[in-house]
Amino acid sequence: MNLKQNNVIILKVMMIYLTGASASLAKSADNPQSDVNRSLGGYISSTPVPNAAINSLFDLISSYTLEKRQKETIAIGLINQLDKAVKDVELKVVTDSDNETTFKIAAVSVGSNYLMEQIANRYQEPMSAEFYDASFYRAAVDIEITQYASEGEEIALYPFNVVVEVIKTGIEGTWEAFEEAFSNDETYTVKRITETKFRIERRDETVLESPIQCSYITTEGFTATFLGDLKNKADNTVLISNEFQPKQAIGIWIQRVMKKTQYPSNDELLQEFKDKYIRATIEEVEMIISYNLADEQPNYQEAQYDEQYS
Repeated sequence: MNLKQNNVIILKVMMIYLTGASASLAKSADNPQSDVNRSLGGYISSTPVPNAAINSLFDLISSYTLEKRQKETIAIGLINQLDKAVKDVELKVVTDSDNETTFKIAAVSVGSNYLMEQIANRYQEPMSAEFYDASFYRAAVDIEITQYASEGEEIALYPFNVVVEVIKTGIEGTWEAFEEAFSNDETYTVKRITETKFRIERRDETVLESPIQCSYITTEGFTATFLGDLKNKADNTVLISNEFQPKQAIGIWIQRVMKKTQYPSNDELLQEFKDKYIRATIEEVEMIISYNLADEQPNYQEAQYDEQYS
């Protein structure tokens, strides 16, 4: 993974590793432990958590998981592999308000021996850890379509600076036009929640200082209602270290918690089918670590790890 700073590529970065190694990295830099089921604390290993592959740390969500709502906890290690100290190290889990799960984070001190507390299995919890909600929602707003657009209609959306050009009359034509209009937009994207409800969302993690009212103008008879303002529903970014020296490590416990929502019954699922409700089969979650170099002016640095599970 490479990070860019002032057009210079930094080859050494903040790295995240699995835990559960048999010996300390202080004794040998090569102590691999690649079994994610054993990433439960203990010695930090030399096996990195691969970018875009953190999904393997947690099991798939089954109906049994939803029913029992068991917490699952794993441990990873963060090591500063830069040649200089960093400060203001923060972590957040970018998720979606419709997801079945939330994530909590606990950062713990790790000494020079790269050793942290260890648990026997992922259904146990560490004794010396205080968990914090790390959920972060990108700025978004839902729009409910009350009258679909007609062929040739144009819809200008504020504050998105996007013009929707409708090619085909009907709700499907309206959705296709929205999807096409946002497909090449660098700031916003759109996804379909139900047959008539779309969600417009920022592509980045910008935190809006205050909610922004949304509106539209159209050339024909399209009508819709914005269900609230454009805003971040939650920003629970967790500060995990004020200052972080080279080769220093931090232990990070990640706990997946099932939301206290009742899973749909067969009758409800049938009704959702009739209503053309779009229930996502894959939940996308990103863990983002940001920091600044300690001896320079604030300069946003970011390491990103993705999780996808169904």
